[in-house]
Amino acid sequence: MKKFFVVVCAWMGMAFMPLTTDWKTVEVVEKVKVSMPTEPVAVDAAGGPQQIRKSVMADSTELVLMVLDFTKLGVSEEQLEALKDTEDFKEQIKMGITQSAGVVVKAESEGKYNDKHLYYQFDLEVEKNGKKVTNTTRMVFYKKYALSLTCQNGTGGVKKEIQDQYFNSLVITE
Repeated sequence: MKKFFVVVCAWMGMAFMPLTTDWKTVEVVEKVKVSMPTEPVAVDAAGGPQQIRKSVMADSTELVLMVLDFTKLGVSEEQLEALKDTEDFKEQIKMGITQSAGVVVKAESEGKYNDKHLYYQFDLEVEKNGKKVTNTTRMVFYKKYALSLTCQNGTGGVKKEIQDQYFNSLVITE
């Protein structure tokens, strides 16, 4: 009976184990990596200055990585460093995110990735295919880049553990 109980407890504990075992780690830019549950596919940026990769899970949860090189917009690394901590810059970022029809910011926060790199985080309500879905976008600033990680909930609803795993998979080595 004791062995049975140990096996049952071990099996139940597996449900709470991190799911990273088969996630794919991809290099984003030099010294920056992130992991996604499936091999990400490149998304056409329609001529924009950003690179976009997307990973879609079985329940339609989408993890999107967008890398924006500010120098392609005429903003140097030094200028970005001076701008990124200002309220005006944050408001411009928020305005850019909500430009699309049907996008509403439900919550926002900011912090420091590894106590060093500023990030802004936005919880959004987005209209997609006639339905309202939620997503969370975390934009981390590193050198001349904005690394935007987005977790858009699929048919299974909010999966906080997937979002946390994705956001925490970002690695910047310096």
